[in-house]
Amino acid sequence: MKERHPLLREAILFLSRIMRGRNLQMSGDGRYQPEELRPFLGYDNWAAWLIIAEWFWMLALAQVGIMPKQDAKLLTSERLFRLLSIITTSKQDLEERKTKHDILALLNLMRKYLPKALHKWLHFCATSYDIINTAYALQIAMTYEMVFWPKLCAVDKIWRERIMEHSHTLQTGRTHLQTALPVTIGFWLAQLHSRFADCARNGMFCSWQVPGKFSGAVGTYASQKAFMNSREAETVLMKMLGLPPARILWSHLSTQIKY
Repeated sequence: MKERHPLLREAILFLSRIMRGRNLQMSGDGRYQPEELRPFLGYDNWAAWLIIAEWFWMLALAQVGIMPKQDAKLLTSERLFRLLSIITTSKQDLEERKTKHDILALLNLMRKYLPKALHKWLHFCATSYDIINTAYALQIAMTYEMVFWPKLCAVDKIWRERIMEHSHTLQTGRTHLQTALPVTIGFWLAQLHSRFADCARNGMFCSWQVPGKFSGAVGTYASQKAFMNSREAETVLMKMLGLPPARILWSHLSTQIKY
């Protein structure tokens, strides 16, 4: 598992405990809505991923010394959990009717519950897709790590037990669709298990490769250079979240330029 800021997992676990009264319908066929995925992919919790991205950006600003220490002291876990418990995507949608912009709507809601000293640091030097792309990447990585990986590990344990149980149970070997020298059921299962284990590990690896980004609207870090004289905060943020930063070669991810 990747090393991430300890508050991140706490925030996501907290989110999974406040499901009551929320629209946690996921996209796709309504008959296939696994309960384990609803806190991660349910509709009303999309706003939470955006909030987390905004919050950890402020933590990164504090860590690199852009945010004064007296303001950084206001970044308590209790305040983050309050935002996660109150703000939903449905409420963001209602606010968006006024702002005509999804992230401006979210920022308006967050400012209602944050001290005024933090208002100027919220979304500081950021553009909408800094938040959105980072939230998507984090959602993918944490959903795989916290939902899929534990289930795969449980299946892996059962599979290994069956391999050992049948390590001496003989069965017919096959070659070119013909009966051949005998093998064991454990040997046969082990071959299938090898493919399963490779797929599970590759899935984890792929989930780690989806990049976050905090490089501004056109990917040049212009606002950060102008107001912070540094690009260090993006590196700090991505380390906290356990995400790779988008490379400039991935222009559709590192910028908002569309082709």
